[in-house]
Amino acid sequence: MSIFLNRSNAKDWTRAQKAQFMVNKGRQEASAQDLSKLLKNAGISPDEAYREMEDRTSIIMNPAGEFATYSRIAAKSKSVHLGKLSYVYRQASAQSGGTISMSGQTGIITDAGEYKNAGTVIPVIDKGIERDWRENMTLSADGFDAWVDDAREGALVILRTADTYLWDGNSGIKSPDGYSWLGIKNDTSLVQATVGVDLASSAVTAANKVAEVTRLRDLLRITNNCSSMIELAVSRETLSNWEQTPYSVNDQGFGTILTFVRGLSGIASVYEEPKLSGGFQVLMAYIDLDGLHSVTGQAMSSYMDQRTKHNDPFIMVKWMAQGFVAKNTFSGQKCALYGKAA
Repeated sequence: MSIFLNRSNAKDWTRAQKAQFMVNKGRQEASAQDLSKLLKNAGISPDEAYREMEDRTSIIMNPAGEFATYSRIAAKSKSVHLGKLSYVYRQASAQSGGTISMSGQTGIITDAGEYKNAGTVIPVIDKGIERDWRENMTLSADGFDAWVDDAREGALVILRTADTYLWDGNSGIKSPDGYSWLGIKNDTSLVQATVGVDLASSAVTAANKVAEVTRLRDLLRITNNCSSMIELAVSRETLSNWEQTPYSVNDQGFGTILTFVRGLSGIASVYEEPKLSGGFQVLMAYIDLDGLHSVTGQAMSSYMDQRTKHNDPFIMVKWMAQGFVAKNTFSGQKCALYGKAA
């Protein structure tokens, strides 16, 4: 039961009523003053009130270049309706049968292109964040908004889950028509190559490292006729080695290993990727809608779950629907390569 004291409801206040009103008013004013003091000194208890409280929170430091490949692929995304469980694209064959003669009266060979389909699955990726209602009220009373950290870390979990799926795939996630994504490291839509030289080792000569990168590039550019510009991702260890190692120890005017690799025909850029480690892992890919790209049914979104009772927990949901595909031609030509040790 609640008692509301309103002076307008009584023409003549009794001494008791007036006393009750003044006591209630005094408590309200004191409460406001106490909260104001609490927010100013940020002390969590009287014995700690003398400590100075930093208004910034120290958060976990993440690897340099995290999501380097994912962000490039997500930027080249095909948007589809959320109701689509898979993404299918059409592959067209070449034609043959031309003739040559002096009279032009030979039989004309007719032909037409053939078609077949390929595709990938579009899974849902989600993450929930929950705080007890009383905990949330306690933090609010201290003027501390933990949801800032929760929202940031929740978004990172979604991105890391999508990034892991991009690289490792999941054979258990399949669309009703049988499409799946096995990841950059396993999917047959990419050239799965062997790296025969430790690209991060100081014991390997610069010439041998550049020659190995050239060999891998030629698997796409010559063997698969991929004439599009290729993004080259290497480990942080490899990039560090390439940056500081001169191509020729006798004449540093030639530049570093990185200078030579960037100068190779068809290499658009070289960047570091934390998902790759050591000197035996590389990714070479044409990242675009005709090569390696993402398929998005729902960009990352967040909402608060509905609370119907005062003691219901506070729940935030973050989710997205996204898949990945590396397009091939009718004859199986590829424009993406993942290399690893034998």
